[in-house]
Amino acid sequence: MEAREPRVNYRQRERNEQARARLRQQRQQEQLEREIRRSASPRRATTEHATSHGSYRDSSLAGHSTSHCQEVDRNRRTGTINAAQKDANKINQQTKRFEREGQALLVYDNYTFVLERTPQGGYKRAQCQAHYAYICPTDHDLEIDDDYRICVLKDTAPSQKKFYHIRCFNQMIDLPKVALSRFIPAGAGQGLMVRKWFEHRGCIDLEKIAVYVEKYETYDAEDQEYGSIHTQWYLQHKKCDVELGECACPPEPRAPQQPILTDYVTSADEKCELWDVLTHPRAEDMRGKILSRGPFQGVISIAPEKVIEDGTAVGKWERVAQVMASQRY
Repeated sequence: MEAREPRVNYRQRERNEQARARLRQQRQQEQLEREIRRSASPRRATTEHATSHGSYRDSSLAGHSTSHCQEVDRNRRTGTINAAQKDANKINQQTKRFEREGQALLVYDNYTFVLERTPQGGYKRAQCQAHYAYICPTDHDLEIDDDYRICVLKDTAPSQKKFYHIRCFNQMIDLPKVALSRFIPAGAGQGLMVRKWFEHRGCIDLEKIAVYVEKYETYDAEDQEYGSIHTQWYLQHKKCDVELGECACPPEPRAPQQPILTDYVTSADEKCELWDVLTHPRAEDMRGKILSRGPFQGVISIAPEKVIEDGTAVGKWERVAQVMASQRY
């Protein structure tokens, strides 16, 4: 006899699938109730919001998921505000520590602050003393790698030097207020921008000075060319036995006009920071000239720029004559 195939009860299969669907729906409802109880609990809401955020987005209950997401966003905004407030308090405390350290240096008159270049080459880098007072910013290295630094000298102990970053020391002391009194540049021959910053206590327009430097470079190149042309003309005219104008020599070459530095001083509200001056690409241009006065008289610095003094334009050669006439050897 041939084996009969088993008879399939399609009605029973359909009833089994309906029972499994009701069971799945019941389990989803129980899971939803547990999640609601957890979110309502004050102890567990903060810890489970982040982990349940993704599952709620994927769930079919859009209403509860939306309210939960809004609560999570509020908590995140509150945390961001608290973190920003903590950072602001930290910066405020750090600024006060800077000011206290600077006031401690200003109390005594035997301290002098000197702007000097950082030695280059294989020298060991000095360490910023603001670090030892716990006021050196975290984004600065402990060793001073900048082109410039500030050296604090004590008159009673010249060998005991302290070095600082420019930006660290600027937060400790208002440098424009003590410029050329307690705060001086090291040596002579500073660039035009640096000299003018000290002279006007930071009230200068860097862009106008940069434009003047470009004009001066053009003038300086023309002046050097004029020197050779005028020498050739003079040697040729020297051979004539008659006065100029009566001979066949060409007219005397005219010297180029030196530009005048004007309108670069600003108001006290528009001061520029010393760090901005030192990092400017034109900070080292137009250095002061060094004029020796003998082995016992030291040197003097001659400014190459031409400025207006007492209504008169004074240039470098006039300044040399005035300085030398006012000094006694």
